[in-house]
Amino acid sequence: MKYIEQSEMNIYDKYAEFYDLIYHDKDYQGEANYIDSLIKKYFSHAATIIELGCGTGKHASLLAEKGYQVCGVDISEKMVEDARVRLESCNKIKNKVKFYVGDIRSFNLDQKFDVAMSLYHVFSYQTKNVDILNTLKNAAQHLNKNGLLIFDCWYGPAVLCNLPQARVRRVESNDYFITRISEPTNHFNENAVDIKFDVFVEDKKTKQIIEFKEVHSMRYFFKPELELLLEQTGFELLSSEEWMTGGQTSEKTWGVCFVCRKTR
Repeated sequence: MKYIEQSEMNIYDKYAEFYDLIYHDKDYQGEANYIDSLIKKYFSHAATIIELGCGTGKHASLLAEKGYQVCGVDISEKMVEDARVRLESCNKIKNKVKFYVGDIRSFNLDQKFDVAMSLYHVFSYQTKNVDILNTLKNAAQHLNKNGLLIFDCWYGPAVLCNLPQARVRRVESNDYFITRISEPTNHFNENAVDIKFDVFVEDKKTKQIIEFKEVHSMRYFFKPELELLLEQTGFELLSSEEWMTGGQTSEKTWGVCFVCRKTR
Protein backbone atom coordinates (compact mmCIF):
# COMPACT_ATOMS: atom_id res chain seq x y z
CA MET A 1 0.00 0.00 0.00
CA LYS A 2 1.21 3.51 -0.81
CA TYR A 3 0.54 6.42 1.55
CA ILE A 4 0.12 9.98 0.29
CA GLU A 5 0.76 12.62 2.95
CA GLN A 6 -1.31 15.79 3.26
CA SER A 7 1.57 17.95 1.98
CA GLU A 8 0.99 16.45 -1.46
CA MET A 9 -2.56 17.76 -1.77
CA ASN A 10 -4.95 20.54 -1.00
CA ILE A 11 -6.51 19.14 2.16
CA TYR A 12 -9.68 21.21 1.89
CA ASP A 13 -10.32 19.99 -1.63
CA LYS A 14 -9.78 16.43 -0.43
CA TYR A 15 -12.28 16.74 2.39
CA ALA A 16 -14.80 18.19 -0.07
CA GLU A 17 -14.14 15.29 -2.44
CA PHE A 18 -15.21 12.73 0.18
CA TYR A 19 -17.75 14.88 2.04
CA ASP A 20 -20.88 13.25 0.62
CA LEU A 21 -19.52 9.77 1.28
CA ILE A 22 -18.59 10.55 4.89
CA TYR A 23 -22.08 11.96 5.52
CA HIS A 24 -23.95 9.53 3.27
CA ASP A 25 -26.44 8.68 6.02
CA LYS A 26 -27.42 12.28 6.77
CA ASP A 27 -31.20 12.77 6.51
CA TYR A 28 -31.23 15.60 3.98
CA GLN A 29 -34.86 14.96 3.00
CA GLY A 30 -36.04 15.04 6.59
CA GLU A 31 -34.07 18.23 7.25
CA ALA A 32 -35.48 19.92 4.14
CA ASN A 33 -38.99 18.97 5.29
CA TYR A 34 -38.25 20.43 8.72
CA ILE A 35 -36.99 23.74 7.27
CA ASP A 36 -40.02 23.89 4.99
CA SER A 37 -42.32 23.43 8.00
CA LEU A 38 -40.59 26.28 9.88
CA ILE A 39 -40.89 28.58 6.87
CA LYS A 40 -44.58 27.78 6.49
CA LYS A 41 -45.13 28.41 10.21
CA TYR A 42 -43.36 31.76 10.44
CA PHE A 43 -43.47 33.20 6.87
CA SER A 44 -46.07 31.28 4.91
CA HIS A 45 -45.77 33.24 1.67
CA ALA A 46 -41.95 33.00 1.44
CA ALA A 47 -40.74 32.15 -2.05
CA THR A 48 -36.98 32.72 -2.07
CA ILE A 49 -34.12 31.33 0.03
CA ILE A 50 -30.43 32.14 0.41
CA GLU A 51 -28.39 29.34 1.99
CA LEU A 52 -25.26 30.41 3.88
CA GLY A 53 -22.77 27.55 3.67
CA CYS A 54 -24.55 25.35 1.13
CA GLY A 55 -21.90 22.62 0.89
CA THR A 56 -22.62 20.29 -2.02
CA GLY A 57 -26.12 21.70 -2.46
CA LYS A 58 -28.39 18.90 -1.29
CA HIS A 59 -30.58 21.00 1.02
CA ALA A 60 -30.91 23.69 -1.64
CA SER A 61 -31.97 21.21 -4.32
CA LEU A 62 -34.54 19.51 -2.09
CA LEU A 63 -36.10 22.86 -1.14
CA ALA A 64 -36.19 23.87 -4.79
CA GLU A 65 -38.22 20.72 -5.42
CA LYS A 66 -40.73 22.14 -2.95
CA GLY A 67 -41.12 25.25 -5.10
CA TYR A 68 -38.63 27.73 -3.65
CA GLN A 69 -36.10 29.72 -5.64
CA VAL A 70 -32.79 29.04 -3.89
CA CYS A 71 -29.29 30.52 -3.99
CA GLY A 72 -26.46 28.74 -2.20
CA VAL A 73 -23.14 30.28 -1.12
CA ASP A 74 -20.11 28.35 0.12
CA ILE A 75 -16.46 29.18 0.67
CA SER A 76 -15.30 25.85 -0.81
CA GLU A 77 -14.83 26.03 -4.58
CA LYS A 78 -14.81 22.22 -4.77
CA MET A 79 -18.13 21.87 -2.97
CA VAL A 80 -19.75 24.53 -5.14
CA GLU A 81 -18.40 22.77 -8.23
CA ASP A 82 -19.91 19.47 -7.04
CA ALA A 83 -23.23 21.22 -6.34
CA ARG A 84 -23.32 22.66 -9.85
CA VAL A 85 -22.45 19.32 -11.45
CA ARG A 86 -25.25 17.58 -9.54
CA LEU A 87 -27.70 20.31 -10.50
CA GLU A 88 -27.03 19.76 -14.21
CA SER A 89 -28.75 16.38 -14.00
CA CYS A 90 -31.84 17.80 -12.22
CA ASN A 91 -33.87 19.16 -15.11
CA LYS A 92 -36.96 19.96 -13.01
CA ILE A 93 -35.13 22.40 -10.74
CA LYS A 94 -32.18 23.49 -12.87
CA ASN A 95 -33.63 26.97 -13.28
CA LYS A 96 -34.64 27.30 -9.62
CA VAL A 97 -31.19 26.99 -8.00
CA LYS A 98 -27.91 28.91 -8.30
CA PHE A 99 -24.65 28.30 -6.47
CA TYR A 100 -21.90 30.81 -5.75
CA VAL A 101 -18.45 30.73 -4.17
CA GLY A 102 -18.27 33.24 -1.34
CA ASP A 103 -17.54 33.94 2.31
CA ILE A 104 -20.80 34.15 4.26
CA ARG A 105 -19.37 37.01 6.32
CA SER A 106 -18.80 39.27 3.34
CA PHE A 107 -20.33 38.09 0.03
CA ASN A 108 -22.71 40.40 -1.80
CA LEU A 109 -25.21 39.10 -4.36
CA ASP A 110 -26.97 42.48 -4.61
CA GLN A 111 -30.22 40.59 -4.16
CA LYS A 112 -32.74 40.09 -1.35
CA PHE A 113 -34.55 36.96 -0.20
CA ASP A 114 -37.47 35.98 2.02
CA VAL A 115 -35.44 33.46 4.02
CA ALA A 116 -31.78 33.03 4.92
CA MET A 117 -30.83 29.63 6.27
CA SER A 118 -27.56 28.20 7.53
CA LEU A 119 -27.52 24.51 8.40
CA TYR A 120 -25.29 21.80 9.80
CA HIS A 121 -23.61 24.05 12.37
CA VAL A 122 -22.17 26.51 9.84
CA PHE A 123 -22.78 29.26 12.42
CA SER A 124 -20.60 27.39 14.90
CA TYR A 125 -17.68 27.78 12.50
CA GLN A 126 -17.87 31.53 13.18
CA THR A 127 -15.70 31.35 16.28
CA LYS A 128 -14.99 35.05 16.91
CA ASN A 129 -17.53 37.73 17.84
CA VAL A 130 -16.59 39.77 14.77
CA ASP A 131 -17.24 36.72 12.57
CA ILE A 132 -20.71 36.06 13.91
CA LEU A 133 -21.61 39.76 13.84
CA ASN A 134 -20.47 40.09 10.22
CA THR A 135 -22.39 36.93 9.28
CA LEU A 136 -25.57 38.22 10.90
CA LYS A 137 -25.19 41.67 9.33
CA ASN A 138 -24.66 40.11 5.91
CA ALA A 139 -27.69 37.87 6.35
CA ALA A 140 -29.80 40.92 7.23
CA GLN A 141 -28.47 42.76 4.17
CA HIS A 142 -29.72 39.94 1.94
CA LEU A 143 -33.20 39.67 3.51
CA ASN A 144 -36.44 41.34 2.58
CA LYS A 145 -38.47 43.21 5.20
CA ASN A 146 -39.60 40.80 7.93
CA GLY A 147 -37.46 38.06 6.37
CA LEU A 148 -36.56 34.94 8.33
CA LEU A 149 -33.14 33.75 9.45
CA ILE A 150 -33.01 30.04 10.36
CA PHE A 151 -29.83 28.43 11.65
CA ASP A 152 -28.61 25.66 13.92
CA CYS A 153 -25.51 25.58 16.11
CA TRP A 154 -23.82 23.77 18.95
CA TYR A 155 -25.68 24.55 22.18
CA GLY A 156 -23.49 25.64 25.09
CA PRO A 157 -25.31 23.93 28.01
CA ALA A 158 -25.16 20.55 26.25
CA VAL A 159 -21.52 20.90 25.22
CA LEU A 160 -20.44 21.73 28.78
CA CYS A 161 -22.56 18.97 30.34
CA ASN A 162 -21.50 16.36 27.78
CA LEU A 163 -17.98 17.27 26.71
CA PRO A 164 -16.91 16.22 23.19
CA GLN A 165 -15.17 12.85 23.04
CA ALA A 166 -12.72 11.25 20.63
CA ARG A 167 -14.57 9.28 17.96
CA VAL A 168 -13.85 6.94 15.05
CA ARG A 169 -16.13 6.88 12.00
CA ARG A 170 -15.83 4.28 9.25
CA VAL A 171 -17.71 4.39 5.94
CA GLU A 172 -17.46 2.39 2.74
CA SER A 173 -18.50 2.75 -0.90
CA ASN A 174 -17.90 0.64 -3.97
CA ASP A 175 -14.56 2.39 -4.45
CA TYR A 176 -13.29 3.41 -1.00
CA PHE A 177 -12.85 2.52 2.65
CA ILE A 178 -12.73 5.67 4.79
CA THR A 179 -11.68 5.92 8.42
CA ARG A 180 -11.97 9.27 10.17
CA ILE A 181 -10.58 9.81 13.65
CA SER A 182 -11.75 12.95 15.47
CA GLU A 183 -10.07 14.26 18.61
CA PRO A 184 -11.38 17.33 20.47
CA THR A 185 -9.47 20.03 22.36
CA ASN A 186 -11.64 22.24 24.56
CA HIS A 187 -11.05 25.99 24.91
CA PHE A 188 -13.43 26.90 27.71
CA ASN A 189 -12.52 30.58 27.87
CA GLU A 190 -13.38 30.99 24.16
CA ASN A 191 -16.54 28.82 24.17
CA ALA A 192 -14.88 26.77 21.45
CA VAL A 193 -13.68 23.28 20.61
CA ASP A 194 -10.98 22.36 18.11
CA ILE A 195 -11.79 19.05 16.40
CA LYS A 196 -8.72 17.45 14.82
CA PHE A 197 -9.68 15.12 11.98
CA ASP A 198 -7.28 12.45 10.75
CA VAL A 199 -8.76 10.85 7.63
CA PHE A 200 -7.54 7.69 5.88
CA VAL A 201 -8.97 6.88 2.44
CA GLU A 202 -8.15 3.49 0.91
CA ASP A 203 -8.78 2.98 -2.80
CA LYS A 204 -10.15 -0.56 -3.08
CA LYS A 205 -8.76 -1.11 -6.56
CA THR A 206 -5.25 0.29 -6.22
CA LYS A 207 -4.87 -0.31 -2.45
CA GLN A 208 -3.43 3.20 -2.26
CA ILE A 209 -4.10 5.00 1.03
CA ILE A 210 -4.46 8.76 1.19
CA GLU A 211 -4.11 10.41 4.58
CA PHE A 212 -5.06 14.01 5.27
CA LYS A 213 -5.60 16.06 8.40
CA GLU A 214 -7.80 19.04 9.27
CA VAL A 215 -8.66 21.03 12.36
CA HIS A 216 -12.21 22.38 12.58
CA SER A 217 -12.73 25.09 15.20
CA MET A 218 -16.30 25.11 16.50
CA ARG A 219 -18.00 27.61 18.78
CA TYR A 220 -20.92 26.79 21.04
CA PHE A 221 -23.54 29.40 21.86
CA PHE A 222 -25.94 30.23 24.68
CA LYS A 223 -29.42 31.64 24.13
CA PRO A 224 -28.88 34.97 25.99
CA GLU A 225 -25.73 35.82 24.02
CA LEU A 226 -27.43 34.99 20.74
CA GLU A 227 -30.40 37.19 21.65
CA LEU A 228 -27.96 40.07 22.23
CA LEU A 229 -26.04 39.44 18.99
CA LEU A 230 -29.27 39.17 17.03
CA GLU A 231 -30.66 42.39 18.51
CA GLN A 232 -27.44 44.24 17.61
CA THR A 233 -27.74 43.16 13.98
CA GLY A 234 -31.44 43.83 13.40
CA PHE A 235 -33.13 40.54 14.33
CA GLU A 236 -35.57 39.32 16.94
CA LEU A 237 -35.54 35.72 18.14
CA LEU A 238 -38.85 34.00 17.42
CA SER A 239 -38.08 30.52 18.69
CA SER A 240 -35.36 28.11 19.76
CA GLU A 241 -35.94 24.38 19.70
CA GLU A 242 -34.22 21.04 19.40
CA TRP A 243 -33.08 20.50 15.83
CA MET A 244 -35.55 18.41 13.80
CA THR A 245 -37.75 17.34 16.73
CA GLY A 246 -38.99 20.79 17.74
CA GLY A 247 -38.61 19.73 21.36
CA GLN A 248 -37.63 21.93 24.29
CA THR A 249 -33.91 22.65 24.61
CA SER A 250 -31.95 21.35 27.60
CA GLU A 251 -28.46 20.40 28.75
CA LYS A 252 -28.86 17.28 26.58
CA THR A 253 -29.62 19.20 23.37
CA TRP A 254 -26.42 19.50 21.33
CA GLY A 255 -28.10 20.83 18.19
CA VAL A 256 -30.51 23.73 18.56
CA CYS A 257 -32.40 25.53 15.79
CA PHE A 258 -32.99 29.27 16.08
CA VAL A 259 -35.67 31.05 14.06
CA CYS A 260 -35.32 34.83 13.82
CA ARG A 261 -37.07 37.72 12.05
CA LYS A 262 -35.46 40.77 10.53
CA THR A 263 -36.69 43.88 12.34
CA ARG A 264 -35.01 46.68 10.42
